[in-house]
Amino acid sequence: MKKRLFVWLAVASLLGAFVYARLAPGPDLAPLVARTLQAGERLGKEGPSGIWELTDGGGKMLGYVALGSASGYGGPLTVATRLDPAGKVVSVHPITQKESPGFFDTVIRGGYLKQFHGKSAGNAFAVGQDIQAVTGATITSRALAGAVAGGAHTAGRKLFDLPIADAPLLGVMGIEEWVLIGMLAVSVLLHLRNWTKLRLPFLAISTVVMGFWLGSMFAVPQLTSLFLGYLPPLQESLRWYILVVGVLGLTICFGKAWYCYWLCPFGGAQELLSFVGKGMVQPSPRVRKTFAWVRWVVLWASALVGFITLSPGAGSVEPFATLFLLKGSTMQWALLLTVLVSGMFLPRFWCNYLCPAGAARDLIDLGRREVMRRWKTRRSTRAATSSPGR
Repeated sequence: MKKRLFVWLAVASLLGAFVYARLAPGPDLAPLVARTLQAGERLGKEGPSGIWELTDGGGKMLGYVALGSASGYGGPLTVATRLDPAGKVVSVHPITQKESPGFFDTVIRGGYLKQFHGKSAGNAFAVGQDIQAVTGATITSRALAGAVAGGAHTAGRKLFDLPIADAPLLGVMGIEEWVLIGMLAVSVLLHLRNWTKLRLPFLAISTVVMGFWLGSMFAVPQLTSLFLGYLPPLQESLRWYILVVGVLGLTICFGKAWYCYWLCPFGGAQELLSFVGKGMVQPSPRVRKTFAWVRWVVLWASALVGFITLSPGAGSVEPFATLFLLKGSTMQWALLLTVLVSGMFLPRFWCNYLCPAGAARDLIDLGRREVMRRWKTRRSTRAATSSPGR
């Protein structure tokens, strides 16, 4: 009875947070834009399509500030692009964003935004040609470029009468997308054939390929993004869709153990480390059962924060980006170090006791099993009622 009560309270709180955040008014962008100004600068009256005149204290024209938006890895982001009187980009300032902190900090601290400086408002701002993406944060890089292009192109047409360059059509499968599909396919083959002797070697490969190279890890913010409707553009984010749709679809087909057992790059890293500590501590089934609820609390808290803030990455505690991008805050590094050291002695410490994504896959697996149970029961009932003599 108490367990059901806690479940209903958790579901009700998530629904309440989701509805509240959806009904809350959006931020007033003018004060956020004003924060990007330097001493003595003033914003004039907002013009059409989110464009402000920029003047000094004496009213001298300094240029314009144009707003543009795009969908990133964690949801919509808005950028204020400053243009000089000739239509050249002076600076770029993200004013709202919902990206995971590790990925966003990697982009900002790497000097990515400086690539836009000096370019014409009519530039295509094409990632891979005019602008180079930050490795490991391609979706965020493209979203920022798209937001800059949206604001700059509007200003280029309305204020400077500039020809606008067309960005190249994206959506072409590259080597990274094909490699990701290959990793998913091989993991399914190994699962179906039950080639357990190849599991650890393949997990090691997944740790290197999916973790350190592709930076493709299934995590709670992706699920929160789906519920909030924050979907990155398909043509610019093929790898995101391949991973999320692939993992969710294959989990429905084969259960949650498929991803955890065969493919998870962070799980692979933990298993490799357990060889160092030799997994000397083996908790009893009772202890494991007692602490198994912690994963569910972490999942609930992550989703709750993501819904309240309308920012999927805000509630993320998963240390994946810290390990595979080698970047993070002091707290993130402390969490990662704790998890990795614990994993040397407690096999798959994160997976068994803390992983919210694993708890989410448990939910999907429970739903899958319930559907299969009901289908089999219904089929058996039909067979019994239609047999001779009935």
